[in-house]
Amino acid sequence: MFKNHLLALIICSIFTFLAFGSDGESEKKDSSKMDTEAFTISKRFVEDRLKAPGSADFPVLDFTSKYQGDGTYIVTSYVDAQNSFGAMIRMYYVAKLKYNGGDWSSRLNWTLLDLQTTDK
Repeated sequence: MFKNHLLALIICSIFTFLAFGSDGESEKKDSSKMDTEAFTISKRFVEDRLKAPGSADFPVLDFTSKYQGDGTYIVTSYVDAQNSFGAMIRMYYVAKLKYNGGDWSSRLNWTLLDLQTTDK
């Protein structure tokens, strides 16, 4: 009788693991939801570097965000903004961000690890 209960417990455990996945799988699912959030926060860090942040025009959908593990994202996109002469220029950027937990919309919960920009 003990063997039957043990076997049933093992089978239930296997099905539960297969149905809900491991912690690594749930982390990947959660991270894919955060791609847009990482892009949103990256725009705030980019605006800090602009001469005229009020003129910034970011694309709505033209970005990539890739989860690197350990709460880190690489976001690639561009912004159209005025330079110091008032001319609109396009600046491409790659931002490496780390989400530290908490409210995703709070910039204080993110760390900018690296930001590379180029005009071309």
